[in-house]
Amino acid sequence: MNFELPLFQCAADDPRVELFRRLLRQRGWLTAREVLLALDIEDGEANRRQVRAWAHACGADVVKGQRGFNLLENLRAKNELDDALRAAHQAEAQGREMIEYALALKRRLHALVG
Repeated sequence: MNFELPLFQCAADDPRVELFRRLLRQRGWLTAREVLLALDIEDGEANRRQVRAWAHACGADVVKGQRGFNLLENLRAKNELDDALRAAHQAEAQGREMIEYALALKRRLHALVG
C-alpha cells in the first residue's frame, strides 16, 4: 500500500519537469527556494516538496545534494563530480536506513498481530 499524497507525485512527461530541466540547464546549481523564486512561485514547504517531486521525476539526470539541484550533464569540475558522488552515497545510506526501518516496523507489527 502506498499512502504518499499524490499532490507531490509528478510524471516524467509533466511540462513542469521540462521547465525545471531548462532552468537547471541555464543556471546550474539551485536550491528548491531558488527554483521557486526563478519561476515566480511562492516559497513554502508544499512548493519545495513539489520541486523535489520534479527532481525525482528526472531520475539520475538530476543530482540532488547539499548544494541543491543540478543536471548531471552540467557537471564538469572535479568538485562538482565529487558532489554528485557524495549525493549518490547519501541516497544509498538513506535507502538502507529506510529499509532497516521498514523491516523493524514489520517485525514489530508481526509480533502484535501474529
